[in-house]
Amino acid sequence: MRSGSDLLGLTWACHRRCKHCYDDRFRPYVREDLKRVVGEGQSAYRNIIANLPEDMSFADVSGARKRTLLVLVGGEVLIDGVREELFYPVLEEIGRH
Repeated sequence: MRSGSDLLGLTWACHRRCKHCYDDRFRPYVREDLKRVVGEGQSAYRNIIANLPEDMSFADVSGARKRTLLVLVGGEVLIDGVREELFYPVLEEIGRH
C-alpha cells in the first residue's frame, strides 16, 4: 500500500552532528565540499520534481484518490550556502509544477 507522502531529499549538508543522527553523510561541509554537496542537489532536483505526479495524489486500497504530501528532507536547508543556492530554487520549481 502506498503512503500519503513523497520524500524529496535535498542535501547532506548540515550545521552540526545531532546525537540522534543515523547517517554519517549528514555533517558540516565547508568550502569546496559544501559547493560539491549542494551541486549534487542542484543537478538532481529538477528531474525529481518533473517526475512527481501531476495531481500529487495516490489511490488508497479502495481506489479512491487522496492528496499526498511532498516532504522536503535532508540536511539543513537554511544554512548559508544551501538556502539561496538550493532551497529557494527548489521551492520555486515546486510552485511551477
